Amino acid sequence: MIRSILLTLLLLPMAASAADGSLGENSRWFVQVNLAAIRGASDDGALYGWLQREVIDDLEEEFGEGSIDDFDAITVFGATDSGDGLGVVLDGRMDAEIRERVIRRAAAAPLEEIGGGNAYVLGGNEELAEDLDIEFDGDPLFLAFGEQSAAFVTTSRSLLEAFLDGARFERIDASELLVIRADPMLSGAVDTEAIGAGYGNWNSKVMRNIRQAGFALTDAGGGYDVNLELIAVDEAQAQALQNIVQGVIGLQALAEEEQELAFISTLQTQREGERVSLSVQVSAEELMTLID
Repeated sequence: MIRSILLTLLLLPMAASAADGSLGENSRWFVQVNLAAIRGASDDGALYGWLQREVIDDLEEEFGEGSIDDFDAITVFGATDSGDGLGVVLDGRMDAEIRERVIRRAAAAPLEEIGGGNAYVLGGNEELAEDLDIEFDGDPLFLAFGEQSAAFVTTSRSLLEAFLDGARFERIDASELLVIRADPMLSGAVDTEAIGAGYGNWNSKVMRNIRQAGFALTDAGGGYDVNLELIAVDEAQAQALQNIVQGVIGLQALAEEEQELAFISTLQTQREGERVSLSVQVSAEELMTLID
């Protein structure tokens, strides 16, 4: 599952840099993979090595060796204020050769009426989609290239035009659900109430009691700090959530099996009003065991 998600993020390489205007400022969710931070982490390349084995090697078979080297971050976010649709942005550099390969392999057709030759509709290469576990069914996907080889893929025609006008994704504008105090390797946030059309419509009872959530994984001396923040529907439910977490921590501390989850016994929890904060430090070895 993790591999499929990351392949989806990396298959659609769309570069972006700081510019006037914001994409996704009304988005109710986002996920960001910070490749530059992962490459520079103090884990001796453990997480980036996993990405290389599980994701990047496959992509480089399609788009050429070293084609991912200049990509700094991938961000995926909801394209509308209800969370429907998506936008995919990549920070970094994409040279003309990779551009042409992406256009050709994704069966992209020019969108003549806008973009001055820089906008396309992705038709979808069935063989490539099957190889990388990608489905192109559903809403049409638009691709646009901007200045400095920047590009963007989205299901939203209006966001496509905003990108061509210079708008770029800004994490804080898109979501203030999680205050991130360091440069995260992985981060994300979701307004569960909004995308669930009201928290009462979630199948999970736990999710129905969470209005918003955010997470960040940051570098920590050879391992990783993992931080999660949950905003409950009220203080009573926040206390209940904290009690559930503390119960899981206690059970894990007593467990003799599932030692790959032993780090859970060191999880720290805090509550302030409706907000529950969770934090834990995970070693590189523990994370690799968990995701392999």
